[in-house]
Amino acid sequence: MTDIIPQDDIPRKQCTGPCGQMLPATFEFFHKDKGRLSATCKVCRRASNKAYAASHKEEKRIHNKLYRESHKEELAEKKKQWQQGEYATTYRKQHYQEHREEISEKVKQYRATHSEEVRWKQREYYKANREHRRELGRRYWHKHREQRNEAQRQYHARHRERNIEQMRAYHNAHREEFHQRDRRYYVTHREQYRSYSKRYYESHQEGAREYQRQRFDPERERQYRAQHHEHYLEYYRQYDRTHQDARRAYRETGHGKMIGRLRTHRYRTRKRAIEGMLTSQQIQEKLKAQHYRCYYAACGHAKFQKRNGRYVYQLEHTVPVSRTEARPRHDINFIVLACPSCNHRKSAKLPHEWFEGGRLL
Repeated sequence: MTDIIPQDDIPRKQCTGPCGQMLPATFEFFHKDKGRLSATCKVCRRASNKAYAASHKEEKRIHNKLYRESHKEELAEKKKQWQQGEYATTYRKQHYQEHREEISEKVKQYRATHSEEVRWKQREYYKANREHRRELGRRYWHKHREQRNEAQRQYHARHRERNIEQMRAYHNAHREEFHQRDRRYYVTHREQYRSYSKRYYESHQEGAREYQRQRFDPERERQYRAQHHEHYLEYYRQYDRTHQDARRAYRETGHGKMIGRLRTHRYRTRKRAIEGMLTSQQIQEKLKAQHYRCYYAACGHAKFQKRNGRYVYQLEHTVPVSRTEARPRHDINFIVLACPSCNHRKSAKLPHEWFEGGRLL
């Protein structure tokens, strides 16, 4: 407010406030009060209101709070009408642009001091507006798909090593959880998974074969199988028990018969390469010496089953034929009679390597 009063024919009015100036009697200098000009000028009225608000701050806060509670619906309707108007949108944008840093700092301070309250409000809002939030997310994603994809590609390119390390650490920490989830998914989507794998392999045969050739390492495969030998045996036993009919049907096919002949020939070739001789009379004497029971304790020295008048057993080399470094022999001193289960479980182990076999009879 300037102290220079223009010299013209406009009527003058003296302010009754602290300034006491003679001012033009217009609404530029005085407020309207019941159809007349107020007694104090705008400057004095503004200063008086500030002083009153400062001295009655708590009283005004309580009064405003009671008013908002008693006129909640009316105020909400007015606010809604104001927000839907074009002026409100323009005003919010302009105000935010002019006070961006100040508003951001206030928001950060409020979130830091009211973190629990903010989290609770967000959870409640998400629960009450879940579908609306999802719809907004879908709209935003479709509208900015290319932009978001490009941003994600750039981010992954900048942080590739860190992301790989984090994913590897998380996977190692939750390995069992991942395995269970994959098994559940495979069980519930088995046919879909097989159909997709078949279609993909048929359309990418050359690429899939080249990928398998590049990743396959015979030495690493042998080391892994040697370290997980028991796991493989248990897996194969379970598979044999649950797929007996399928295996029988496969052995009757042309390919199955060919594989069976190859295995038999390979076993006979290895057996012929070792020394020793075994006769049927020696086998019968061994059967009587073992009292028609299994040689190993893993099955409790179970008695051999009898089918069509014959005992069901298998010839078991105590020193496996495949362990040539241990000098196996194919004679009665290196062969015992075992049930199919124990013979399969012992596999290519030496007697002292298979502790489940127990003591000799």
